[in-house]
Amino acid sequence: MENPTLFQPADFEVQTNSEEKIPAKKKANPPREHIHLDENKLGEYATEFLHGKKFNPLYDRRVFFAPGIKTKPTVIWQMVGNLGGWVENSDIGISTDFVIIPDTMVEALKNGQQDPLLLEVEKKMNGKGRGYDGLRIVSEGTFLAFVRRRSEETGDAVMQNLLNQAI
Repeated sequence: MENPTLFQPADFEVQTNSEEKIPAKKKANPPREHIHLDENKLGEYATEFLHGKKFNPLYDRRVFFAPGIKTKPTVIWQMVGNLGGWVENSDIGISTDFVIIPDTMVEALKNGQQDPLLLEVEKKMNGKGRGYDGLRIVSEGTFLAFVRRRSEETGDAVMQNLLNQAI
């Protein structure tokens, strides 16, 4: 009695599909532009914030308020919460989407004085990796103008009351 073998080389044909697509190598990310936080760049961010495609750019976003903001923290934090955002009051991290800076910092920048906080943010934005690509810097005045316009458009009496407390 012959011992049957399970596999005989003649029993199998190796089939290849000549049309099989081999996945292409992943394309490298294009080089990033070097970001310099000057008056022009902050102007771009303000325009994007005020007139961008999003009805509410703060929804589900994390917001850090720089030291020196004139508005009472509890009032301005409540505004962010009412708009669906989250306040980060400890540090600017990879998850931070917006940094709200005092108007005095913008004025100093116009006079050629860059605040150490802006230098730190600029360094993070230009650092290795892409963790801070979406970070935007907006002045307190721009933030309050957005809240004012949105509360008027929507008839949001609660936000209008918060604005009255802020001013």
